[in-house]
Amino acid sequence: MLRIAVLGAGRIANIHAANVAANPDVKLVLIADPWREGVDALAGKLGCAAAYDCAEAIARDDVDAIVIGTPTDTHIDLMLRAVKLGKPVLCEKPIDLDFAKAARAVEEIERLNGKVMLGFNRRFDPDTLQMRKAIARGDVGEVRQVVITSRDPGLAPVEYLTHSGGIFRDMTIHDFDTARTLLGEEPTEVIAIASRLVEPALAQIDDYDSVMVLLRTASGKQCHINCCREAVYGYDQRLEV
Repeated sequence: MLRIAVLGAGRIANIHAANVAANPDVKLVLIADPWREGVDALAGKLGCAAAYDCAEAIARDDVDAIVIGTPTDTHIDLMLRAVKLGKPVLCEKPIDLDFAKAARAVEEIERLNGKVMLGFNRRFDPDTLQMRKAIARGDVGEVRQVVITSRDPGLAPVEYLTHSGGIFRDMTIHDFDTARTLLGEEPTEVIAIASRLVEPALAQIDDYDSVMVLLRTASGKQCHINCCREAVYGYDQRLEV
């Protein structure tokens, strides 16, 4: 049985830890994070060990694999620590907010033949997979336009948003990933507009809550993404090809 350590005790780490704990094929060994109150609460709820040093947790002999749900600026260091010990990693996106640093990290992981997966969960959503298979079979003909609706049920805590990298790199990044897959080509042009329609105070952290994006590939294929941090009726994810 694969023995897993979850790093982080915040919003996304709570989701990952609960999923690991509920999976009968793996064992949640521990939760690790310097935030003692959060770790103790989460570990107590899920019935696993609590640790307060992520580096020490990675190095433990009773841990086979790592799930990283810590702040973005810690991702590269923790990933590389695990990879150097030969431990596979599931890491929340993005790798880093600096593209050059992220690219260097990818090169190092490849050099070490590491096994790292980023948390682009929608690639494995049943409806998205069905859409991709239908495109591959030619059921929908030639893909010309893609429309993506992406809306969260509510604004995340400001403490999280402050370190998230902003709505484009934290939330819309999922939609960029989906668009690339469905279009079958890389976008070469991007047009984006952003507003603060839910929480004007996001101006204090230079972030937005409502955005619209247009993408166009070299061959002219198009994608429209409408994305909002809050939908009063609940979580809303839709695709149209």
